[in-house]
Amino acid sequence: AVDQPERSSFASVDTWSLGLYGGADNGAASLSFGAIYSSDAIDASRSIHIDDLSEHLSASYGAHSWQLFTEAAHQIQAGNVQLEPFAALSSSHRNTHAFSESGGDAALTASSDISRTTFTTLGMRSAITLGNVIQARAMVGWRHGFGDASPSSALALQGAAASSVMGAAIAEAGLVTELGIGANLTERVSLDMAYNGRYGDGTIDHGFDADLKLKF
Repeated sequence: AVDQPERSSFASVDTWSLGLYGGADNGAASLSFGAIYSSDAIDASRSIHIDDLSEHLSASYGAHSWQLFTEAAHQIQAGNVQLEPFAALSSSHRNTHAFSESGGDAALTASSDISRTTFTTLGMRSAITLGNVIQARAMVGWRHGFGDASPSSALALQGAAASSVMGAAIAEAGLVTELGIGANLTERVSLDMAYNGRYGDGTIDHGFDADLKLKF
């Protein structure tokens, strides 16, 4: 869910996904591939208060997407250090359905939208194991994108001509990184923390994940 009280707007998304994954290796070299299909049910609402106009507008619509991906890698082991150069390819297709808001004269209508993007990534992963208890890892790669890098929507007031509204642009080329550390705290408990970053074309994305696992 996304809540923006400063803009008097709210949106929630219910998503279900189905994925298939496979792979093969001959020891050092490996090839993996897969596909993911997702379906979204979106409910959005916003309020408008301008002079004498006060309206609460809402819309419900759907979207679906699929992604295909594959990766080839080669693992090099040197003592407790592991190096793995890799090449990855992913392609995605997303279809957002048309919708019409209800609730007042300021309601918007939007036509359906289709976006297609493809990414290639060349990079290197590394990991080091310390005493079979702690593993530190890192990844650095160069990602290049093709296709619909600047998403947009055609929105119109009822009875008026449509205007294009631009979304956040996707960096067509840039650096992708990951730094992580995992530890076996006990035989049943493990902790993993990771930082993910993407840098390119004037955009910077940061992410941090922490997972605590308990085995029964």
